[in-house]
Amino acid sequence: MSDNETLTYLKAERARRPELAETLDLHIAILEARAAVSVTPPPLLADDAGARLARGEPLLHPADLPFDWEVGTRLFQTICTLAAQYRPDEADAFAELAREFASPARLPELARDYLASTPYATRNTHEAPTPHRHSPLLTFALNNALHPFLAACARAWRPLVDDGMWYRAHCPICGGAPDFAALEKESGARRLLCARCDFEWTFHRARCPFCNEEAPGKLGYFPSPDGVYRLYTCENCKRYLKTIDRRELAREVHLPAERVLTIAMDVAAQQAGYRYE
Repeated sequence: MSDNETLTYLKAERARRPELAETLDLHIAILEARAAVSVTPPPLLADDAGARLARGEPLLHPADLPFDWEVGTRLFQTICTLAAQYRPDEADAFAELAREFASPARLPELARDYLASTPYATRNTHEAPTPHRHSPLLTFALNNALHPFLAACARAWRPLVDDGMWYRAHCPICGGAPDFAALEKESGARRLLCARCDFEWTFHRARCPFCNEEAPGKLGYFPSPDGVYRLYTCENCKRYLKTIDRRELAREVHLPAERVLTIAMDVAAQQAGYRYE
């Protein structure tokens, strides 16, 4: 799904949910900035893509980013400016990030390091991936600045991914981890949403998508009172995953928008001792 689609969805929700005005206004402003960036991803040969996926590798290698670094840097600066405007208590920190990464020469190494921090390296273990060293504010700004480029790759390369053959904990496009999920209406299958590029893929219901834990005693979930949402948790890695159950809804669900609309679930999970990264 494109940023324009997410933008339309969130603007409609903004009118219906004034209690989320502060959160939605920031994300709407960021989506407008992201949607203004036009990206053409590089082509991938089907044979090359198939070989990478067969090895469990994401299609996008950190060294192969299809970036216009000047455009990316301008977007990074815009994200910092908007975040400072809507989060005045963190304005100084975002202003410092904008100064530190004002040059397009700084962004390539930062972006490649960020993309290299992936659950791919620990996909066959029961250990949580080592978090990258970036601060939460830098991760927020960088993830939004990179999104138009990564999402363009996800849309262009989607036909190359055989969803029924992947079933891995990391995104087949960029190697990122999920930050939202949905249970499908007909089958109840779990679909993960990549935190970086918004690609969706199918994964096991009874396995942690962060550390691959499968022991029933280590996994659990907390349903919302109406049964529409579930907060899945893992006691091995102490991570959580917000999930929406499409079987409980008559309306269509837009997962990139739902990650924003469910910010209260993040607060509750983190207060209970679970972590996003």
